Amino acid sequence: MKWNKQLVIRAILLPIAFTILLVGASFFKQFLPPQYERMSYGLIGSIVAIIVTWIFLKWDGKSWSVLNLGWDAKTLPKSLLGLLLGIILAAIMVGTMVICTDVTIAINDNPAILPFLMTATALIPLAWMEEMAFRGYAFQQLHSSIGLRNTQMIIAIVFALYHVAGGQGLASSFLGPGCFAFLFGMARVKSGGIALPTGLHIGLNLFNASIGQHRGLNSLFVIGVANGTELSGRMISYWGYGLNLAMLAVTWFFMERQIKKEKLG
Repeated sequence: MKWNKQLVIRAILLPIAFTILLVGASFFKQFLPPQYERMSYGLIGSIVAIIVTWIFLKWDGKSWSVLNLGWDAKTLPKSLLGLLLGIILAAIMVGTMVICTDVTIAINDNPAILPFLMTATALIPLAWMEEMAFRGYAFQQLHSSIGLRNTQMIIAIVFALYHVAGGQGLASSFLGPGCFAFLFGMARVKSGGIALPTGLHIGLNLFNASIGQHRGLNSLFVIGVANGTELSGRMISYWGYGLNLAMLAVTWFFMERQIKKEKLG
C-alpha cells in the first residue's frame, strides 16, 4: 500500500491540534463553578474536538457526511452496548486482581449513589471528545490510507502522549490508555462509527470511577488489602499493566483477523 504522505501528516496533526487547543481552552474552566470542573472540561473539549474536525474537513474539502456521525436508530443501542461491555470488561479485570492478589473491594461507608451518578455524567463528554478527536476523522483517514495495523499503532502512540500532556505518567499512559486505544479502535472499525467506542470508553471509566480510580469523582467502593497483608500501590499498578497487556494481546489477535478480512475484501 502506497502512503499518501500529506494525508497521513494531516490526519496525525488533527489529534495533536486538538490536544494543543484543549490545553489553551482549559483556561476558561476558571470562569465556571469548580464543582463542575470535570463536566466543564468535557464540554469545552467536545467543542474543541468539533472545531478541529471541522477545520480539517474543510482543509480536505470534505463535509461532515463522510464521518457517518449522524444520529440514527442504531446510535443509542450501540452506545448502550458499548457501555455494558465496558463495565463488564473493567469488572472482569478488577475481579481478576481481587481473585489473584490480596486486593479487596468494599462498599464505601457513604456511597452517595445519586450524587455519584449525577457527577458521573461528566464522563459522557469526556469520552466523546477523545473518541471524536482520536477515532473520528483522523482514524478514518489513516485507516483508508495506511491500513488498520499502522493506524492503530499511530493513534495509540498519539493517544498515550495526549495523556502525558494531561499530566499522566509516561509508563501509565502507554500501558493504560495506549493499550485501550487498540480496543477503542477495533470497536470503531467493527461498528463503523464512534457510538460503540464512546459507550465502551464511558463504561470503563464509569466502573473505574466507582472504585475511586477517576479524578474528580467520589467512589461507591473502596479498594483495600486483606487484613495482615501488605500490597503496595506499585504492585497494584503492575497487575493493572499486566491485565492491560493481556487485553491488548487479545485485541491484537482480532485486529489481525480484521486485517486479513480487509485484504480479502
